[in-house]
Amino acid sequence: MGVERKCPKCGAWNEQDVCSGCGNELNPKRIRIQKIREVQEKKYLEEPSRLEKALENWKQTKNPLLKLAYWIGYSIWVVYMAILSFIAFVIAWGPG
Repeated sequence: MGVERKCPKCGAWNEQDVCSGCGNELNPKRIRIQKIREVQEKKYLEEPSRLEKALENWKQTKNPLLKLAYWIGYSIWVVYMAILSFIAFVIAWGPG
């Protein structure tokens, strides 16, 4: 005998992963995966922010000063994140 799940739409109890009454998905893993895919699709379709657009323009520009400014800023950000990651690693390593 399988697990019985109550359909949130029609209230019927089912042993299958799909509701026999309304066809709603009842498997929690599939529901979670479907929600994750919806969030990823929404993020993909979302228009980038003004800052992201500006940084992409600086990265692709023909102006060498803007391109240099982008790469210097990017390098500083990478070094900053590396230092923070190392500090977090040392703190997490301390307790065991």
